[in-house]
Amino acid sequence: MEFHPYLLAHTQPVMDIHAKHQIVTQAYGPLSPILRHPGGPLKPILTKIAERLGTDEANVLLKWTIQKGVVAITTSSNEGRIQKMAGASKLEDLTDGEMEEIDRVGRGVHFRSYAVSLRSAARPTGLIGRCT
Repeated sequence: MEFHPYLLAHTQPVMDIHAKHQIVTQAYGPLSPILRHPGGPLKPILTKIAERLGTDEANVLLKWTIQKGVVAITTSSNEGRIQKMAGASKLEDLTDGEMEEIDRVGRGVHFRSYAVSLRSAARPTGLIGRCT
């Protein structure tokens, strides 16, 4: 499922069901707050945490996802970026305060990046007048 801080308020009920039934959650789009909604309210928080950990905002989001107990799925065609993202699991844990701050700010924004992409990609063309 699409999972990142800007969907936390909407995905929490699903996460609760997964936890209750011991279902492992896989998440696509964990980097959406910085790749598809850049400059949002999480930016300064992620930057501050990244500076503390000596990494970048992408790895902070991946670490947040991992600490939520979710398997993060992301991709890149850049080998160096893939190697850097693979190191997210080895980073020092985010503090409880950092996790709570990301959660709080994330819940204040609703952004579904893949729903927008799917709606525009799924529009059939040339079907008007053919369906009865």
